Amino acid sequence: MGLFIDLAINNETCKGIQECGECIEVCPVNVFQDEGGSLQTVYDNEDECTLCDMCIQKCPVDALAIVKHY
Repeated sequence: MGLFIDLAINNETCKGIQECGECIEVCPVNVFQDEGGSLQTVYDNEDECTLCDMCIQKCPVDALAIVKHY
């Protein structure tokens, strides 16, 4: 991830970890963290993302997307 693929978070629609946290519960490799109340990807673990799509499917406000740069 990072060079060709990113996990994009729309922080305008994301409710954050305190109000939701659904993505964190289903992520098998823990790529998410709380940064001052908003959801962020952990850049150390972002390369470990398996693109399983579970977080995207679980998000109730469609705030997550896989962005392909190719």
